[in-house]
Amino acid sequence: MSTEREELFSEKVIAGRRTYYFDVKEDSHDALFLVISETRPASDGSTERTRVVVYEEYASAFHKAMKDALRFMMLDEGGREKRE
Repeated sequence: MSTEREELFSEKVIAGRRTYYFDVKEDSHDALFLVISETRPASDGSTERTRVVVYEEYASAFHKAMKDALRFMMLDEGGREKRE
């Protein structure tokens, strides 16, 4: 018997050869958690998958860190030269 339940929410982002999934699930104690998965082709022809799990009690801190990191990347606050 599986301990994971079906997704309550799912969003898919295709980014070149990589695909990202953002899935919200609920555990057996009714706690919500976010699973961020990345799939990508491996050199041997198979598919590699990496997952990160964030529980709802850490969602606010995770959101802030993600927002700050994306803002840094998009606004180029690091002072690096823009790529063409």
